[in-house]
Amino acid sequence: MFRFREFLQSEEGNTFLCEMQKKSESIISLNSDLGSETDGILNFVYKNCEIVLKEDDITTLDTDAIVNAANGKLDHKGGIAAAIVQKGGFEIQAESNKIMNQRRSELKTGEVVSTKAGKLKCKTIIHAVGPVWNNGRTNEIFHLSRAVQNCLAFLEEKSYTSIAIPAISTGIFGIPIEEGTKCTVKTIKNYLDTHTNSKIKHICLIDVRKEVIRAFKLHLEMVFGISKSRGTTSFNASLLGPQQKAAPMTPRTNVASGENAGIKIQLMIGSISNASVDVIVNSTNEHLQLDSGSISKFILNAAGPQIQAECNRKYPQGISTSKIAITEGYNLNCENVIHLALPPWDENSSDSILRNLTSMVDTCLGTASCLSAKSLAFPILGAGVLKYPIEKLPGTMYEAVKESPRKYDIKDVYFVVFPKDTEIVKKFKEYFQQMSADGSAVTSDDEDEEIEDNVSTGQHDDGVTLKFFAKYQNLDNAIETVKKEYLSLLTTEEIPFDTNLTESRVSYPQYYRVFIYSLVYLLLSSFSD
Repeated sequence: MFRFREFLQSEEGNTFLCEMQKKSESIISLNSDLGSETDGILNFVYKNCEIVLKEDDITTLDTDAIVNAANGKLDHKGGIAAAIVQKGGFEIQAESNKIMNQRRSELKTGEVVSTKAGKLKCKTIIHAVGPVWNNGRTNEIFHLSRAVQNCLAFLEEKSYTSIAIPAISTGIFGIPIEEGTKCTVKTIKNYLDTHTNSKIKHICLIDVRKEVIRAFKLHLEMVFGISKSRGTTSFNASLLGPQQKAAPMTPRTNVASGENAGIKIQLMIGSISNASVDVIVNSTNEHLQLDSGSISKFILNAAGPQIQAECNRKYPQGISTSKIAITEGYNLNCENVIHLALPPWDENSSDSILRNLTSMVDTCLGTASCLSAKSLAFPILGAGVLKYPIEKLPGTMYEAVKESPRKYDIKDVYFVVFPKDTEIVKKFKEYFQQMSADGSAVTSDDEDEEIEDNVSTGQHDDGVTLKFFAKYQNLDNAIETVKKEYLSLLTTEEIPFDTNLTESRVSYPQYYRVFIYSLVYLLLSSFSD
């Protein structure tokens, strides 16, 4: 018998699903019992990589690599590390000790090393040093993201193709489960999105704790299947938040944009508190009192008092000049806010102050990239009470992005100018128009069609469920495309095929609407060779 279950397990079936994702512009998830090799709570293919969620013991897996949530001393005495040594044998600890003796210094947070797997089924163990929770005061999420990135990069460096990753740092290191699992999932997606030639074919997220599995499942579905499109042009509907406050971000003119290493630099006229991007930058004071300063006030009023409370909790001593703090976006249309404090202008130190401004822009780019952000909005840094010369700001900020020495995963950078700051608006428009005259593209102010995300599922009688994550307007097309292509495949193989389509609806408030189509495959008979 050649049944749908066996087909999906085959190499041909995996290729089929990958091709169907491209043709139907959707993500196709497999929620099924496909046997021990692919059994999981959630199972789908993204960018030719199978992603599986399992509630299980990581030491039982036979992936090429498993990740151990290690400490900087590679002293495997607690948590996952202790379980790995207990199951794999003391030789794992012995090799770790040898590594530490050769290094003569602890591993840094986010760093990874590998050892042999001992008696375990995997080929190697990647020991990743996750951050210890400090109420967000030491940018723990940034370091966690870096640890996950380094695990994936190490896997490819060693030519391995499969990996199992636990919820790093959410155990004895104390990172909240919601924050830790969300960071891990976003980092994985960001890695697959930016490494288009990745050879990684299988990523398993695994834990024995039910609350961790629930969090992983939620974030997998939201990050991979239900993410809002931000749009890529200036002044489009999807970039503007639904709440128009003091100065709505509407286009005054077509404005030039420049590109560097895939980063599009764009000018916007409006209030930064209305921007709908992944990360917003806030220029504030060292005490992180957000009710002081015009930009901070707009952000505080739009975000709500929770953002000030997080600053007080995570940074009770504030931050020093030229340092950053990271908070959530709360009621803003962004995931995170990067707060920074700049020194006031001093004509006698003008060169060093401008170099520092360049460095801070680069720091924000790097931090946003590690937060898996694709879009970032800057206010005009140094204007206002800090009294930076207006004529120096457009070139300094633009060149800081354009000439950044490092490659980031950011796609869109916006410089946001408040419309009443007419002199600043004039200087930035002139600069961007000059960049356009030098060959940069002129952005469009056409509205992008807003995307609503939807999920459909089709179920087969032997336990296979297909879940489609697609734009609302593409949902029927996604289902019909896969159905048609599979029917064609079955016809080629002379396999009789029949379907019955039923519909039910489930509502997921705030995040997305879900349409569930049960595709019941009634008959998949045998075929002749």
